[in-house]
Amino acid sequence: MKRIDAVNLAEKITRIMKLSAKEYFFTSLMGKTKFFEFLVFGSTARKCDSEQVGDLDMIIVADGCLPDSYGINHVEEDWYGELHQNITDVLGWIHCSDISDYELSTLVDEVLDELYYTDSRVDLHILPIDLFKNKDYRKKASMKHKDPNFFKNCFSSMMRFRNGEQFVPVGVSYFEYKYKCDLRDIKK
Repeated sequence: MKRIDAVNLAEKITRIMKLSAKEYFFTSLMGKTKFFEFLVFGSTARKCDSEQVGDLDMIIVADGCLPDSYGINHVEEDWYGELHQNITDVLGWIHCSDISDYELSTLVDEVLDELYYTDSRVDLHILPIDLFKNKDYRKKASMKHKDPNFFKNCFSSMMRFRNGEQFVPVGVSYFEYKYKCDLRDIKK
């Protein structure tokens, strides 16, 4: 696997998701969907500006009817084991839909090509807003992961897409303030 500019890739995926939310695609697949947060974590959030990484770990926080394959009721024992398939599924669904937006169509093709030709791995989590608002949800979701400290680890080094412009570092306190919630259980 080649090294990738994961932040650039995450920005493209974010633009795709935002543009496709305006298209028929997300309305038909997931009902009326609102995206709350686009987050990256892991090596992407910890890297230096000039450093490239081997994969992209991304969380999209959404509200809407998420397919079962994204939820904690998924039948896999380790729900996160096949997350790299999520991005190709989503991009494939968008690619096969009737896209009227030229920018969206071009971005989808560009990212699919990049994933294919660089053998890039993107682990994409699409999680409900309950991630912030419901401690029981976080506990159930953690139990579906082989690492019980998954949320503590990813929120210890995270970036969020700010103002539709760029990914910037963010801490748990930001989400507590924004969503008026208590996230002590995911603080390190």
